[in-house]
Amino acid sequence: MKTKSQNIRKILQQAVAKGMYVILCSGRTNEFVVTKSKELEITPIVISSNGTLVYDYSQQKIYIDSIERKEIERILSFATKFQIKYKLNAITTRYHNKIVPNEEK
Repeated sequence: MKTKSQNIRKILQQAVAKGMYVILCSGRTNEFVVTKSKELEITPIVISSNGTLVYDYSQQKIYIDSIERKEIERILSFATKFQIKYKLNAITTRYHNKIVPNEEK
């Protein structure tokens, strides 16, 4: 009996065989999305890092729109100051904090 994953892979591969572009899109890192796309054997174009990178791994990146480092530092400082939990996906790395609520004294 085939699993759902095997069925999905087969359907995606059939779509590619019919000339359709099947592009994996995720907020995860580019490395993660490229790995999944290769496992599925679909179109070698992915959209990753919360849409900031469009990448054709059979050639080179196509489009990148990242936030300036200074702006990221400002956002992370704000999040830390106000104890805001965050996850930040960069092109190759995922950053996150683990805020522990203040204990009452």
